[in-house]
Amino acid sequence: MKSFTALAIAAAVASGRSVIEGLAPLGQRRVAYLDWEWTAYKHAQRLRRLCPSGAPDVLYVPCGSEGPLSGQVDRLRDIFREHQITWCVVDSVALACAGPPEEAAVALDFFQSLSRLEVGSALIAHTNRAGDVSRPFGSQFWHNSVRASWHVKAEKRQGGMVVTLTNKKRNDGPLCDPLALAYTFTEEAVTVRRIGAAQYVASESTSRERMESALRSSGPMTYQTLADTTGLSYPVVKKLANEGRGRSFVMLDSAPGSRAVLVDIIRTGTVAPSETPFDLNQTDRTPYRTPTVPRTQAVGERTVPPSRGSIDPGGTGTQPSPALEVTEEESEETTPDFLDDVAEGER
Repeated sequence: MKSFTALAIAAAVASGRSVIEGLAPLGQRRVAYLDWEWTAYKHAQRLRRLCPSGAPDVLYVPCGSEGPLSGQVDRLRDIFREHQITWCVVDSVALACAGPPEEAAVALDFFQSLSRLEVGSALIAHTNRAGDVSRPFGSQFWHNSVRASWHVKAEKRQGGMVVTLTNKKRNDGPLCDPLALAYTFTEEAVTVRRIGAAQYVASESTSRERMESALRSSGPMTYQTLADTTGLSYPVVKKLANEGRGRSFVMLDSAPGSRAVLVDIIRTGTVAPSETPFDLNQTDRTPYRTPTVPRTQAVGERTVPPSRGSIDPGGTGTQPSPALEVTEEESEETTPDFLDDVAEGER
C-alpha cells in the first residue's frame, strides 16, 4: 500500500485538489512518478480508480531498465526540464541504488544524485529487517539525510484496508500527529478518506511507561530481558531507551568482562552518566558522532519510455508505445488514459 498511497498523494499534488477525503494539498505542482518496480499499465489502472471523474496530469517515467538513479540523472533532468517537473515520487529507493542500500557510500551516492534533479521528492523505502520501524532499511544515512520520514503500515478490514502513517522524523518542527487512511475498493473506484488514528496507531508513550514500570519493579535489565518482560519488540525497547537516555533511562555497565548494556530508570538521587554519547547499537561503546550530510526532502504517473509516442487520454484511437510493459492479458483492457503524451529519454 506504500505505492498506492504515494500515487494518491501524487495525484492530489498534480491536480491541486483533494484525492484523499479530509486531506487537501497546499498547492499544485507538475509531478513525475519515477518507477523502478512496476509497470505503467498497473499504475494507470490505480490512478483511474482513484480519480474516476478524470485522471490528473502525472508524468510516469519507467526507470527499471535504465539502471540506478545515479546513471539516469542527465536523462531525468532533460525530461523534467521539458515537462516543467517540480516534484517527483521515487518508487523505490532500494532498486534505484547503485549498490547495497546497507552501505553508507551507496546511500550518499543516491542522495547526491537526487539533489542534482533539483526538485522536491517523496521516496518509498522498505522497512528494516529487524522490525525497527523508526527508520528505513539500510544505512543510517537513509534516516539522517531526509527532512521528514513516515512509517506506513497497512491492515485489512472488511471491504478494504486501513493504512496508518506515523511521523518518525521532522526537521522543521515537532513530529506530526499520526494519520489513518481508510481505503474502500469497488470494481469502478477506490475511495480514500482520513479517519481517526487513535485505534490503529500504538502509543509510544504507553510503551515507554511499560518499560519504566518494569524497571521500577525489577531493577536494571538488558534490552532483551526488558523486551521479554514488557512484551515489546527488541528494536522498540532499544529505540525508546536511546531516545529517553538522560531523561527517563540510564545505561549501566553489566558484570566485569561482559559487553552487555543494562537499562535502568533514573531514580531519585541517581545522576545520569555524562560520558561521550555512544551508539547503543555498538557493543564496544565506541564514541559515536553523527556525520553531517546534505539534507534532502523525502517521505516511501504518466509514461516516459525511452522512445517517443503518444496515448490518447480517452483511451481510443492510438496504441501504447512499444516501450510500455503490457502483457497479452493486460492488452485486452483499456489503454492507460492518463498517459496523454510521452517524452523522449536518452538511454
